[in-house]
Amino acid sequence: MARRSKPKREIKPRAKKKARSRSFLKRTVYSIAYSMIGSGLPRNILGFLIVFLFGMFFGAFLFKPTQTENKISVNQQKIGNYSVPVTVIDNSDDDNEKPLHKDLTKEKFFVEKNGGAHIQSKIPKPDEFSHSKKKKVDVYSKQTELAWRLHSARLANNTGDKPSIAIVLDDLGVNQFLTEQVIGLPPPLTLALIPYGKNLHQHAAAARKRGHELLVHLPMEPINANTNPGKNALLTSLSAKELRQRVSWNLSQFNGFVGINNHMGSKFTAWYPGMTIVMRTLKKRGLLFLDSKTTTKTRGQFLAMKLGVPHAVRDIFLDNKIEKKSIKKQLAQLEVVAKKNGTAIGIGHPYDATISELRTWIPAAKERGFVFISVAATVRRRLSKTILKRF
Repeated sequence: MARRSKPKREIKPRAKKKARSRSFLKRTVYSIAYSMIGSGLPRNILGFLIVFLFGMFFGAFLFKPTQTENKISVNQQKIGNYSVPVTVIDNSDDDNEKPLHKDLTKEKFFVEKNGGAHIQSKIPKPDEFSHSKKKKVDVYSKQTELAWRLHSARLANNTGDKPSIAIVLDDLGVNQFLTEQVIGLPPPLTLALIPYGKNLHQHAAAARKRGHELLVHLPMEPINANTNPGKNALLTSLSAKELRQRVSWNLSQFNGFVGINNHMGSKFTAWYPGMTIVMRTLKKRGLLFLDSKTTTKTRGQFLAMKLGVPHAVRDIFLDNKIEKKSIKKQLAQLEVVAKKNGTAIGIGHPYDATISELRTWIPAAKERGFVFISVAATVRRRLSKTILKRF
């Protein structure tokens, strides 16, 4: 039996009209889109916009500001809260590197913009200082009362030939509480006050009364240009006149010191002309130089010997790693150097861990037969062996 087909569904006129309208609108949109994308110019514009938006989206998440101004402001805030940057040591021995004394760049170091304005204040002349000598002096004569002898810490006379240790603590005068804690440690220590610190005269007087010795912790330019050595630092971009002004300013912030050691300075201490200016100033004022040796390329010891400036070189850094275990290890190494050479100089910083370790280690080291002396006494001992007691 033949299958009967279903009757066709009758479409109402109103539905037909609506369907035709939708179909026309759809065809119109597709036609416009195809004409725009299909042609050359709109397609190129659309591609450019897609790439641009894609780059903006990822750039917002990946971009990190590296402007020097931001880094300086962060460093200045750290200095204000004492976080003086940890000393950066350059142990590079690349002989192919261009000598720094020939690298007279004209570009101003970034600290010049931040600290340079301070040197406009009146800077005393050399003959206004108690450390200066108006008359020509013979630094080799034992009869000459030079500043490094006059202000040296008084020591016991029964040291004999016992191994001697000099402890230097840098960066003092910024954090007031930690500075007072260091001054309270058993003397004699050598305390290096940073010239842009606070209450330096009070700290200097208290330290000397306690039996400690003083150094000026002179800020100098490091290799890392992102590290700010502080106000009125010595920079390789400065003229000879500006360098002398800054040296004078740094040496005028307190009295009673025996000499200087460098704060940072891995770049500046390797710069022959700048270090020559520093050494001549020290020679004129009868001051000594302690090379913190933040670079293997330092010219400090060479120029000190050449110009007849009393000097010494750091043996051990105590707290490059601010951990008690590491500090104990460095103190043990300092004892080894003292036994081997007769004297040893260790440099530390006013960290809680360092102060705590020194407080317990110093009495114990004395019981083991070590004698604690100042940097000036160390200089005198070392020079007496190397230059036939000319100092």
